[in-house]
Amino acid sequence: MKNKLPVFLALLLVLLVGAPIVLHAAAPTRDDYVIGPGDVVNLRVWGTENIDGDREVSSDGTIVVFFAGEVKIGGLTVIQARRKIVERLADGYLKNPVVQLRVTQYKSKTVTIIGAVNHPGSYALETNSITLLNLIAMAGGPTDNFGDEAKVFRGGALATGSGKSQPPEKITDNLDDGADQKNYELASLSKLYEMGDISQNLTIMPNDLVVILPKKDINYIYVQGAVNSPQEIAYLEGMTALKAVIRAGGFSDVSAPNRSTITRKEPDGSTTIIKVRLKDVRKGRREDIPLKPGDVITVPDSIF
Repeated sequence: MKNKLPVFLALLLVLLVGAPIVLHAAAPTRDDYVIGPGDVVNLRVWGTENIDGDREVSSDGTIVVFFAGEVKIGGLTVIQARRKIVERLADGYLKNPVVQLRVTQYKSKTVTIIGAVNHPGSYALETNSITLLNLIAMAGGPTDNFGDEAKVFRGGALATGSGKSQPPEKITDNLDDGADQKNYELASLSKLYEMGDISQNLTIMPNDLVVILPKKDINYIYVQGAVNSPQEIAYLEGMTALKAVIRAGGFSDVSAPNRSTITRKEPDGSTTIIKVRLKDVRKGRREDIPLKPGDVITVPDSIF
């Protein structure tokens, strides 16, 4: 694994030249990008000042277009949405309207990457998908201690505090080497970097979560959910739950610290869930809880 980084950079350059990925909002909008709720689109109809400016796509996938009212563009590609707006405006409103539509803020498609990368966290995609290699590059590349494997949990199989993901005890199982592989797809980073095996360069879809496993001789704890930078952190003797959350960027604006949990895999294979009121810990009302290697700290979203 010693000289992986130069090989990684060379392979990334080859892939980028062969199949460019749009990573920056300033780049032109791809016509095949599927618009979703939260995206911001710039709509301009030539010849009328009333239809010119940014519009955020609502939760039901609609935007308001002067003359035409609400137009549902969620789930359509940029080119399909443009055609739909043209048809609506041409239906008794404008003669031969010329419409320009582009995405200016990408918010509807996110992926999360944690583990042995320099900038773990969630990233908004400006394409409908991204390759594993490009996602690792987006996260600042691998750290010096990255290992041989990446696990891809489809649809956010690891809990993120939304209440729709797997329970914490399943997360711990999935991070173990002997876990049931039905829960994730496995990619060999050594085959990808050292042998150029492109079959290992998995396609990552919106809501997927990617775990880049570290070298196996290092112990980690995992912080996830409603924190500013979900990630795995190298375990240090004396590390506590609140200190780990602070290392992960602290609580997000929608967190519920007093409903936090620590999921711990016991030596006999059983799982223990420890409830921890981290808000009270932060205020000095309760003792902080010491962590053990492999602990998973989950900070849920507030229900309000």
